[in-house]
Amino acid sequence: MALDRESQKKFLRGIKELQNFLKHADKDPEGELEFNSELTELFIYDACQLYRNINGKLFKEGMVFQLWMFKKYPEKFGGTEGVKKAVPDIDVAPHPDKLYEYVKLLKIER
Repeated sequence: MALDRESQKKFLRGIKELQNFLKHADKDPEGELEFNSELTELFIYDACQLYRNINGKLFKEGMVFQLWMFKKYPEKFGGTEGVKKAVPDIDVAPHPDKLYEYVKLLKIER
C-alpha cells in the first residue's frame, strides 16, 4: 500500500538529509544526526515493501509492523477508508498504543 504524497516527501527528505550528513561527515566529525522516530518508521515500512516486491510475500514481523502502521497512521495510506479497502479486518486489529498485543500476533503460527 502506497504512502500519501506528504509522507513520501518526508521520506525522501530524510534520505537526502542522511546522504548529505554522511557525505560531509569527514568535514564535520562532531556533527550529529537527530533521531526522528516517525522517519525511522517510514524507513522500516519502505524496507518491508521492498522485501515484498522482491520476494512476492512478506515475513510475519513485516506484516505485523505494516498492520501497526496502518492502524496508527491511516492518514498516510489514504485515510481510514483507504486502509479498510486494503485490509478489510483492520477494525479488529489492536489499538496502536498496545504494542504488547502486536507482539502476541507474532507468536501466532501461520
